[in-house]
Amino acid sequence: YGDHRDLHLSIRRQRQMCIRDRASIEEELSIIDPNKLVDFDPKKVQGYINIQPITEENVTSIPVQLLNKPDDVEVFVKPNQVSLTVVGGLDAVANILPEDILVTIDFKDWNVKKQFYSPSVKIPDSISKWENLTPNNLEILVVDREEPIKEN
Repeated sequence: YGDHRDLHLSIRRQRQMCIRDRASIEEELSIIDPNKLVDFDPKKVQGYINIQPITEENVTSIPVQLLNKPDDVEVFVKPNQVSLTVVGGLDAVANILPEDILVTIDFKDWNVKKQFYSPSVKIPDSISKWENLTPNNLEILVVDREEPIKEN
């Protein structure tokens, strides 16, 4: 009985040291059935916890995509690129590219009386959050193809 308790304390200390030192943990974990009413298999699983320091990075030149663009008019988003800050684990943040972030404006929201629109942002699951979208309001410019372009 004493050996089991000592082993448990040793494993607990080792896990605490790994988390404090930001080292990843990989080990076999037992699945405990709390009510004994269900039988399941396997009884153990291999577990991996990837522990990394949290960091942030400014990502620039993210293209803005226009959804539901009509065919009968020319539509432009101004500006057509944005930047934002991503927050997450060191590896995920270090490897993110502007193309990994989806920034969209839906033309269905367009109204002739409305000038600025807030885009939607979708980040990869490996990133914890985003913040500081710049600019955070974009314009949708609509030009009718039927009208000739006036020259000065």
